[in-house]
Amino acid sequence: MLKRAATTAESDPTHRRHLNIIHSSGRHLLELVNDILDLSKVESGRLELERTRFPAHAVIAEVVQAMGVKAQEKGITLELGFLQALPASIDNDASRLRQIVTNLIGNAIKFTQQGGVQVSLGLRKVSGGARYVIEVRDSGIGIPADKLDSVFEPFVQAESSTTRRFGGTGLGLTISRRLARAMGGDITVASQLGQGSTFRVEVDAGSLGGIPLLPPEELRRQDGSHAVERKRAWVFPPARILVVDDGEENRELLRLVLEEAGLAVVEATNGREAIDLAAQQSFDMVLMDMQMPELDGASATRILRERGVGAPVLALTADAMKGVEREMTAAGFSGFHTKPLDLDRLLDDLAQRLGGRPVEVAANAAPTMAQSVARGGGDLAQTRVKTPGAGADTSHTGRADGDTPIVSRLSGHPKLRIVVRKFVDQFPARLGAMDEALARSDFTVLAEHAHWLKGAGGSVGFDVFYEPASELGVACRSGDLAAARELVARIGGYGRRLSPGDGNEAMAATQAHS
Repeated sequence: MLKRAATTAESDPTHRRHLNIIHSSGRHLLELVNDILDLSKVESGRLELERTRFPAHAVIAEVVQAMGVKAQEKGITLELGFLQALPASIDNDASRLRQIVTNLIGNAIKFTQQGGVQVSLGLRKVSGGARYVIEVRDSGIGIPADKLDSVFEPFVQAESSTTRRFGGTGLGLTISRRLARAMGGDITVASQLGQGSTFRVEVDAGSLGGIPLLPPEELRRQDGSHAVERKRAWVFPPARILVVDDGEENRELLRLVLEEAGLAVVEATNGREAIDLAAQQSFDMVLMDMQMPELDGASATRILRERGVGAPVLALTADAMKGVEREMTAAGFSGFHTKPLDLDRLLDDLAQRLGGRPVEVAANAAPTMAQSVARGGGDLAQTRVKTPGAGADTSHTGRADGDTPIVSRLSGHPKLRIVVRKFVDQFPARLGAMDEALARSDFTVLAEHAHWLKGAGGSVGFDVFYEPASELGVACRSGDLAAARELVARIGGYGRRLSPGDGNEAMAATQAHS
């Protein structure tokens, strides 16, 4: 959750870049899990595009960085390059473009065992305008010529054996093509069996009048996440923040960041406690988790508003979907932030609402935490991820069937290591409770544990849990016992390798479970 807090550790630039990549990966995986539910909207023609002007090259570069973790795990390369000068911004839907590119790069990595994946960006003039072009080329298994047309059909993969070997629902390309067409373009594919595939995406670039074209050499100098390096910090007036979250890890780390910014923090573990505290004390801001025992965030916020609490209330949710803003507004929220949290964005939001004052930071000054995170980005024009060499630290990218200790990315900081240790110590009991719920086929309780793990694991720097915990939540909602059993086993495999990073690297955190 809190990649910003992780940079309090005295880490080198490579380590900081890795933290940024892990954070981005979690954020984009969350978007994919939620956006896949839009298939019905796409098919029924009810899809709503949110057209804004945005730097497409920066959005795509961020996806490449995020997906680089998966490429690294497989020992293949992932590169981003430019075919020509590109517009500084285009007018279309940034979230949908990110979804399409994430899906295509994810597929390319999945089906590539050796070599790598090359992402290339370009621009094509068409009658009355221009189209932004993204090509994703891999050296993977390829697609038979007689299957090229069918790969875009729902629930279809090139071969039945592909599903058994690589997994997947067969919906990703269907959704991506329909999104591309809704965005004024299309997706096409060229492939040769055994030699790889190239998927070409084109989307409408919108009006480019007055928009500068950036040559590749200029793009290479830009930051890999948002094109402009942040060089400011916030100074807040005295303010009291109520943090409401049932996850102890989330509360502790939010407290660390907010207090570092000079804000006073009071904690509540559920909506009921928040209501009681708000009746006794005054707060300038409330940060409210959505899914909690006793009383959920939406219900608590409605009660606060009914009782006359006028302070801004921001929702913190791990399950944001399209259209959620209207639902949040109806419940009385002032805004929302999705988990894993982007702390730069959160503090920017708090500064606007609380009257924070921006302070310019000298170029030669020691980097603030925000700048340390931002500088974690790599070369926009050539982001490459390779297999770690001999002796490289691979403890942050563990696999369930491996034996390398999985060390939290927060363990380098003494204060944060205490929070990590608490998580490691309580994990065996949590895993045992998951096993008990699984044995009873109690999907409600199992889903609650999956929700906890999805948030808490990332909060304490064990990002490896995010994806299986998200998938476990989906399996619980659909009542898929076989998938749930496999995912709990995978989570247990990771759990057996947890290390608090305090020198006890051989510690088996879940021996009692094995």
